[in-house]
Amino acid sequence: MHKPQPLQHSSFITGTKNFTARKTLNLNNEMGAVQISKYPKKNYSTSNNTSLMDSLNIFGSLSFKNLVKNPEFRQFLRALGGVNIHSDVENIVPSYWTSTRWRIEKIKGKDYVLSPAFYRDEDLSIRFAIRVDKDKFQLNVHVKKKNEEKILDSIACYKIVTEYMEDEKKSTYRVELTPFEELFVTISNLDAYFQEKLPIYETWDLNIVNQAFDIVIERGYATQEIRKKKCKEITENIILLSEDEDLYKAQIYIQIKSLLDFWDFDWFNDLNEHVDLLGFLHEIAAKESSEEIEHKIAFIAERRTDERLLDKFITEMTTMNLNAKNRVYWFVSCIKRQSIRRRLESILLRRLERENETNSKNIIELLLKIGHVENKLLLFEKFSRLDLTTKIFILENLESNLDLRHVPFLMQLLEDRNWQVRQKTIEILALIGDIKVVEPIIIHLDDSHFLVRSQAASLLGQFKSKIALKPLILRLRKEENINVQMSILDSIEEIKEKSASFPLIETFRNKQFEDKVQTRIIEVLARIGGSKVEEFLKELMTPKTTKHLLLAALEAAKLLNEQEIIKSVYQNLTHPEPSVRMKALETIRFFPTPSEPEIIFARLKDERSVQLEAIRTIGHLQIKNGYIHLAQLLKSTDDEIVRETILSLGRIKDERGISSLLNISDIRFRNHVALALPKLIKHPTISALMKRLINPDWKVRLSVVRTIGEFKNPESIPALIFSIQDKNENVRSEARKFLSEYEKLKIEMN
Repeated sequence: MHKPQPLQHSSFITGTKNFTARKTLNLNNEMGAVQISKYPKKNYSTSNNTSLMDSLNIFGSLSFKNLVKNPEFRQFLRALGGVNIHSDVENIVPSYWTSTRWRIEKIKGKDYVLSPAFYRDEDLSIRFAIRVDKDKFQLNVHVKKKNEEKILDSIACYKIVTEYMEDEKKSTYRVELTPFEELFVTISNLDAYFQEKLPIYETWDLNIVNQAFDIVIERGYATQEIRKKKCKEITENIILLSEDEDLYKAQIYIQIKSLLDFWDFDWFNDLNEHVDLLGFLHEIAAKESSEEIEHKIAFIAERRTDERLLDKFITEMTTMNLNAKNRVYWFVSCIKRQSIRRRLESILLRRLERENETNSKNIIELLLKIGHVENKLLLFEKFSRLDLTTKIFILENLESNLDLRHVPFLMQLLEDRNWQVRQKTIEILALIGDIKVVEPIIIHLDDSHFLVRSQAASLLGQFKSKIALKPLILRLRKEENINVQMSILDSIEEIKEKSASFPLIETFRNKQFEDKVQTRIIEVLARIGGSKVEEFLKELMTPKTTKHLLLAALEAAKLLNEQEIIKSVYQNLTHPEPSVRMKALETIRFFPTPSEPEIIFARLKDERSVQLEAIRTIGHLQIKNGYIHLAQLLKSTDDEIVRETILSLGRIKDERGISSLLNISDIRFRNHVALALPKLIKHPTISALMKRLINPDWKVRLSVVRTIGEFKNPESIPALIFSIQDKNENVRSEARKFLSEYEKLKIEMN
């Protein structure tokens, strides 16, 4: 046997038998039974070289029989070279790839194209038989015994088409047979199989041969011995190719995928000694992504994972890289049957008793991948001789399938001398998600290590239980670590219970906290809300309060739209500290428009930073008569003052601002004017177009000017006046032209 050439191109994949149940679909009387797979098939692609496939594309309208007889087609084949056309044309179908002959025979009055025999002994011959009728085809199984010749069930190449029905909100599926010409791709692949005994195309595999064997066995023409022989042959092929695994990786992939159909024979151990079998199986599972493949691999994992294989894994894992380890974990996780899992767990637990520390870790890793929670927890009985990394590894793998039954055991872990173990155990308890685990977590608010206390405090908030409020506040009163204090406040905010406001206020008053924590307490109180909080914030927003607390109170006031709070904020507009006046102006934007805005207007004469904040506030609140006060600031020599004023004039939407904005000729403010002007234009289309008058492409600006000018609407005039100052002469000229037309129109109307 010689090896095939490495992969040159890919072609068409055939259907495979459903693993869990055989399903058939009678498409019509001629087609017969179609083996349906659950997963969609890949499209084929042909090589760039001229081939029989190319000829079929040219002559594809002819029937199969007429194609063979067609003199132009025969001439085309001869031009390709390497094709021997026999004189007895009706009995020969030429194949460009090999010297194989597919002969035409009449069986029970119908013409079939018969392949060479892919199985033959003294009693039985098995071939593929092909019938082509217009745009339909059948790929059948042909058997011949002494004194008997028969065409059996059909094997069809197909694809599953999924359509989403929008009206019915569901997907429908239908089976489509492949186009006429794709049959010949299948034939060419079979040619390669018959010549090489190995497929050399990436997406075609031996599953089609296995289907044929199944049909022959089911119809009583052979026994399972025929499959056993084929399995042995494929296994030998893979071992041969494994001598140069890198070169023949694609072919090995195909061969191993085909062996999945022979899951009931023992080929796993032989191949595992010669190739990276787990790597190939993992790749097949990922690429094929079908329930059928998953079932087959699961069955192989369940039948072939024994003590010998586990020993091999345990020994080799010490030198494996991460990817190889992950493939081992994946393989053992494919085992689904609980009885097999328990048997393997027992083996691993026994091994754990007598192994050294290195191998113990490997055993634990395997056990965690296949074990039940109960057996995983038993590992903690061996904690005294496990290192910290292994302990944490075990805990991290307990994060699923836990429930209240495991709380007592986890409670024991909370007493571990290592704080990392206690911290991780608290996290796992919280994952159980039942209110009954709150009490054990509360206990560790008083843990000796601050990170454990912080973890306990953080996780209590997710339960939103009032039970946790009192312990959290009590801990806050005596806690000195700022990280824990912040975690406690986060959880109090999550619980969001108004009854917490008073004790939290009292804690604030009676304990010295860092500025950061004081600010956070004020924010949490504002989010909790209630009359006690309003009184507390009013108390803070007075001149006697330190600046950082006053700023925090003003920030928190944004969350409380209460009349007394609003009044206190306005009072701080005259505070001696500029930063306080700025924060008050910023907070006012979150309140309704004031009925007496004069106090805000007065801040326009304040120092620069406060003045800027006042300009923004007037625009944000769209304060009536704001134009009168803002327009004066357009003459400022401070560029930032002018820019903010322009933007606020746009926001207050006072039409008097149009002329003021158009009078700004300074190129530095042109973009800001272009942003503000559209907000003063009522016509929605013109307003939208004006935003493009600052596009960097002059052709776009020219197009916008023309479009706006064609409206013949008075609201187009501001945009045209703005464009007279454009840096491009074409745009300026077009704007002047339309303005001139508007002037004429105005004279005519008068």
